Amino acid sequence: MAQRGNRPRRNTQSNSPIAIIGASVLLIVVVAIVGWLIFGYKGAGQSTPVPVTSTSAAVVSTATPTAQPGTATATTEATPTATEAATPEATPTATEAATPVPTVAPTPTPLVGDYGELPSADIPSGTPGSGRLQLTYHLNMSLQDIPQQADVYLLQSREWTLADVQTLAKSLGITGDVQDQGNGSFRVSGNGDLYISNNLVQYIAAGDGGQSGTPTADQSLPGNDALVQTARGWLLQQNLLGASIGPGTVVSRDEKQNIAQVQFKPVEPSDLLSVIPSASVTLNGSGAVTEAYIRWPASMPRSTYGLRSAADLWNDAANGKGYIEIDDTQLPSGTDALPGDATFTSASLAYTTAGAPETKQYLVPLVVFEGQVTVSGADAPIPIKIYVPAVGAQAAPRG
Repeated sequence: MAQRGNRPRRNTQSNSPIAIIGASVLLIVVVAIVGWLIFGYKGAGQSTPVPVTSTSAAVVSTATPTAQPGTATATTEATPTATEAATPEATPTATEAATPVPTVAPTPTPLVGDYGELPSADIPSGTPGSGRLQLTYHLNMSLQDIPQQADVYLLQSREWTLADVQTLAKSLGITGDVQDQGNGSFRVSGNGDLYISNNLVQYIAAGDGGQSGTPTADQSLPGNDALVQTARGWLLQQNLLGASIGPGTVVSRDEKQNIAQVQFKPVEPSDLLSVIPSASVTLNGSGAVTEAYIRWPASMPRSTYGLRSAADLWNDAANGKGYIEIDDTQLPSGTDALPGDATFTSASLAYTTAGAPETKQYLVPLVVFEGQVTVSGADAPIPIKIYVPAVGAQAAPRG
């Protein structure tokens, strides 16, 4: 029978948990030191410096584009190489990321009305004061106050027939036969003269008064209101104004000759630079019509057009591309140059003709810059206007 007392005992003290942990830590430390001596020293000898730039390209986590054997590096999918970081197409710079690309809004095309492209505007040429003015221009108003759209009027010609002319001649007391001159033109003579060509009507009474009345030498002219009323009534009676007639104005009075001239313009547009449309009637002291000169269309249909930009309009005015209106009599006499400062404080619309009467003729808008000019040698500031062609869809002015 075997004896149990002779079996060797297990050394429980040397195999305790504390001893095992201590041995493990010591082993890890030794391995780390050996690894640093082998791999760390080798890697330090192969490192390549990375240049520093001012842009915010992605940070490069490896020293070289490809991983070295035995070196812990990030994968190329996660981190771009130094060459990729320096390429603008790969990564935007901080300036590109922070500054959005500005979007330039296209300049809107001005509205083109029903009549399409318009002919050039008829405006006077030349400069008041025999070209002596040498002005410096100042704009003392907002460009936003300049109109952006305006109406254009088509002057539709009146179509006269032989019967129409005969009726008018009879009403005026003209006894001659009507002569058809072609192209809408007619002439009648006898106890007065009548000439008609489309929108133009010219009448001259026989002697001093003709059928409209006989003047009285000692009879003075009536007041302006009475003259306007008489002239208006005569025009309407003879059916000479096809479009709406506006208020009349006495433009001249000659008390010695006992004659006065009354002028009419259409109700709209209100500010006309041209003499078309207009009707001029001359009366004597007894109220008889001695002459009439009428340029009036049958109708004036309108269409809205867009105007050129306010900046372009002002640039034209300030660079002498408009018509200057100023009272020459207020300028100092002489031939020397007249320097001055012109300050403009408002803008409005005026109208003038465009196109030929024998084809198609229009009333087109102009932008009018208004202000005052201080001229060297003048007693006081002088009112000044500059008229500038305004429609976008229009040829350059001839004048």
